[in-house]
Amino acid sequence: MAETTGAQEVQSEITDAHQDQGQAITYVPPATQADLDAIVNRTIAQERRKSDAYKEKAAKYDQLVEANKSELERAQSRAEKAESKLKDYETAEKLRQSVADVAKETGVPASLLRGNTEEELREHAEVLKQELGRDAGVVPSDGMRPTNAASGSTAQQFAEAAQQLLE
Repeated sequence: MAETTGAQEVQSEITDAHQDQGQAITYVPPATQADLDAIVNRTIAQERRKSDAYKEKAAKYDQLVEANKSELERAQSRAEKAESKLKDYETAEKLRQSVADVAKETGVPASLLRGNTEEELREHAEVLKQELGRDAGVVPSDGMRPTNAASGSTAQQFAEAAQQLLE
């Protein structure tokens, strides 16, 4: 960090005195970039200290609030959390059961079904059934076997295969 000049120290003292007395102050810009950097770094450090102080106060407040809760309030809080978890588990189980039911009724594998409600699952199952039920098409030479054993040169075999295709 750069050292402050004598003029800046005087200006700082004047500024502090005027602020204490509630009087208006005049702005004097920093003389060098180093002076500006020093001002910025000092301000950042002050704000970080304030932030740390606020965090400490918030933590202390949370501790006091927790300490002041009665045993009944703590029990109620734990019960509410447990009920929330139970509801989440029940919802997940209901969805798993819906997936199994829709898969059984439609014949679509459960691993392919997507949705959050039974209606969404059924709609998705119908779309999948339509897509999976389509004919993939037939490859004309699929399953064909050569009619005779390979004999002769490759050129002769090619000529014979071409002749068979043209017939």
